[in-house]
Amino acid sequence: IVQNPEYFFTRSPEHCRVNPDNLIILLHHIKSAAFELPFEQGERFGKEDLMELLGYLEEKGVLHRVDQRWHWAADSYPADEVS
Repeated sequence: IVQNPEYFFTRSPEHCRVNPDNLIILLHHIKSAAFELPFEQGERFGKEDLMELLGYLEEKGVLHRVDQRWHWAADSYPADEVS
């Protein structure tokens, strides 16, 4: 590759095959997003019912609800669970 860089730069990148509607993947993304900013009631995130997922994460102690916002409450760093 060092002697023929065009081999690397002229080829198309590999294609990733991930189902964005996979519930486990979706929960990991919601946790990572909530770590950055709280979710507000009425926000959308994918096709799933966000309120139901936020409620589930609240029951598990991952999120904490204050009025109409869900804040990150866990001690862990959620992006560590996503590869």
